[in-house]
Amino acid sequence: MNIRRKRKISALVTALIFLCPWDKSADALPLTDTVYTITEENFEFIFREEVHRVNDYYRKERIGMGFGILPRFSFWLMADYLHRGIADTREDVMGDMLLKLWYYAGDYAGNTLHLGFKLQFRIPSGPDAYGGGDWSSLALGRHELEAGVAGKYDILPWLFLHFNLDYIFRQGNNESFYGGFHINPVSADTYRTLLGLNPFARDAFLSGPRLKNDFMNLACALNTDGIYPFIPYFEASWSFRLYRGKIMEDDIPMEGGAVEPFLLSLGGRWFFTRSFYVGFYAVVNPVWNDNFTKAVFGIDMGVEF
Repeated sequence: MNIRRKRKISALVTALIFLCPWDKSADALPLTDTVYTITEENFEFIFREEVHRVNDYYRKERIGMGFGILPRFSFWLMADYLHRGIADTREDVMGDMLLKLWYYAGDYAGNTLHLGFKLQFRIPSGPDAYGGGDWSSLALGRHELEAGVAGKYDILPWLFLHFNLDYIFRQGNNESFYGGFHINPVSADTYRTLLGLNPFARDAFLSGPRLKNDFMNLACALNTDGIYPFIPYFEASWSFRLYRGKIMEDDIPMEGGAVEPFLLSLGGRWFFTRSFYVGFYAVVNPVWNDNFTKAVFGIDMGVEF
């Protein structure tokens, strides 16, 4: 009897892991951040391999690790590696690194609306887009701070809308990015600039001249777990600058500069277990901007331990 009972329990656990439709619709997507939060004390490994069509072909690899620190708080550290060419690469360089902090705020509207907040720091380890060259659509090589909200709305029990609203603070040319913050308690500048948050202080982080090259990103996605373990999705993303005057970045083919890209993405993921997936996707730029990404073809995988 004990052996039979153990077999039943083992079969039930296997079915739960491999067959049941766990809520994997919340996993992060190529263009859209989601409300995905790593389980406390767990960690996630992610990998992406992309082919970018600009004027030439490029390949970008992203490797990342994420950690569940608290029930509602996670962070990820990601690094890019760039190649000119696809198989026979002619140049290989390190790309930028990203540190993403995520806080899950909670569930609202009868448990159909799920919201959270993120901060993402770009660590400039890649080629400098301001210095010329043709890596500007794959790496910036400057500091950025991205602050935003991500949400998920359950349209139907099997159909989900994801959305982002992000503001990106970007380091300008010859600008000390974090120098706009003033935190020395014995310095008068700390109080005059309100720690750097006074928009009327010229040397503050939020001063008008510093904000001219900042931009916003709007993104949304639809996906469904109606045919789980395969989860297809569709995405749209638009980046635009609020300041409409002339700035130096207008001559650089990058987001917030010479390009305000509108991107569309179609893809899908197969979940081998509730914590392991492999996916594919394609991104297209219908505007076909010169010297900017025109199309991306990628594969990705993620596993949570």
